[in-house]
Amino acid sequence: MDYRKLIKFGSSSYVISIPGDWLKRNKLNKGDVVYLEEDGNSRLVLHSGENKKRDESELFIDTNGKDFQRVQGEIYNAYIDGYDIIKLAGNNIVSMSDDVRKIMNNFVAIEIIEQTNDKIVAKNFLNISDVKVNEIIRRIDIIIRSMMQDSPECVDGKSCNPIINRDLDVNRLCFMLERILRIAMNNPQVSRQIGLSGTDLLHSWYIVMNLESIGDEVKRISRFLNNMSFNTRQKNQLRKIYPEI
Repeated sequence: MDYRKLIKFGSSSYVISIPGDWLKRNKLNKGDVVYLEEDGNSRLVLHSGENKKRDESELFIDTNGKDFQRVQGEIYNAYIDGYDIIKLAGNNIVSMSDDVRKIMNNFVAIEIIEQTNDKIVAKNFLNISDVKVNEIIRRIDIIIRSMMQDSPECVDGKSCNPIINRDLDVNRLCFMLERILRIAMNNPQVSRQIGLSGTDLLHSWYIVMNLESIGDEVKRISRFLNNMSFNTRQKNQLRKIYPEI
């Protein structure tokens, strides 16, 4: 916590100095307008007001000498960390290009804008201001509940592909929220755009991480049931206890 002393200014106003680091993060200079908002009985919130365009961030991933598993991890980290442009380059790009495209399909609003024999460039087109975090969380919850409802029907070799496909939808939405929430934790402007700050951001992050884990477990259980052989009595027992669990 930083401290400032009040300085009397005129007959009815007081002033305080503003930390330079905060001004730099919000890209404010002399003459810019800032806004004050009362939050509770004793807190006064200062923010930069108008939303300024966030500079695009870019990450380069060198794929030379790396196996696909390592490259995959770096791509996921780059997306979650909020990079807008992800460039991959190396002499092994051709061999892993199909797998890279599959990974990019796991991300919302990420498109490959350039591809050559030794380079792939992907760009984020997501507009954060259009995302309603709580609505997306509710959507994820509905998808997972439908997966749970259909999971017992995977017995006796019945296809569980619809459940697996829905888990992919859960992953895409969770990755998107993880990205947005992480950006908001480091960017007050984004925090205001999504209407979450402080512990609310952490709380939402915790919910999203656990929902993603639950979706994965429902998928694994469905695959397990798909490989099991049940008699009629066991099927009836499963359909009875599964909803209760």
